[in-house]
Amino acid sequence: MYTLSLFSLVNVDSLPISNPDEVSLGTEFSEVMSSVASLYQELSNSQQQADLIASLRGLIERFKPVNIEDLSFPKHITTKGRPKGIKGTRLPSAFENAEHEEKQKEKARKEAAKNDEDQQGDNTLKFSKKRKVPTEDDHDDLWPQKKSYRKKALTSVPSDGWCGWRALAAQYEKCKFDENRFIEVKERMLSTARANAAIYLKYVCMASEREYQYLLETLEYGVALKTAHLRTKSCPLKYWFDANTMAQIAADALETPIAVFITGTASEHTPTLYLPLSPPPSGAKPQPFVLHLVGLRL
Repeated sequence: MYTLSLFSLVNVDSLPISNPDEVSLGTEFSEVMSSVASLYQELSNSQQQADLIASLRGLIERFKPVNIEDLSFPKHITTKGRPKGIKGTRLPSAFENAEHEEKQKEKARKEAAKNDEDQQGDNTLKFSKKRKVPTEDDHDDLWPQKKSYRKKALTSVPSDGWCGWRALAAQYEKCKFDENRFIEVKERMLSTARANAAIYLKYVCMASEREYQYLLETLEYGVALKTAHLRTKSCPLKYWFDANTMAQIAADALETPIAVFITGTASEHTPTLYLPLSPPPSGAKPQPFVLHLVGLRL
């Protein structure tokens, strides 16, 4: 049984979500310049400051903007999905393909068994149609006798403080399902939080400016220039992923429902499904991302 988050009860038409890719470039440029200035002030001696200036000057000299007039248009475009103009029923899902394959294998096994009976004259060999009863040792307890193509989706991420974002990256197609690209998830969540500050301030942080600033500080950790070098180390407790405030932002930023399960704690927690405030792209049927928190880790 799921409990829908507060945001599923809000009228989507009254809460337009801005595309994080449309956030002003001027604002981002100002943030970068501010970070550079802060880094310059934090350096302990003039040699370090001179090295920073030399690095920035070299970066500027190596930067060569691409001339748009020199770009050529693609001659052939390959699109995803089913080709247009094809008539008939829909394409089968991955589950239907796996089920059909399993039925074919079962049919082949039965035919082979029947041939063995005919050759040996033994009519006592019977094959039970009863499914195996799942046990605790079964990794795929939903389909114990089927070939488990879902096992790859079960990922236990390291408990290094970044586990919340790692779990999302491991399920996110734009991260190539690579948990080590979790910073890309944080960057998209940070852009979404800034682009829709009024909504999250009111509904996520309950109109608390202090909570909203703490939320931004948590999302900036490891993303901002001054903390980027810390992303290879364990994340401090104060900057861990908090599903109560961040699951909704993750659902909006990744355009996918987020299902949160918490077990192994002293108190009971009802599973919660967070729905994106913006509808999915036309025709899309996103599968929910699952975050299973066991004790203190995902």
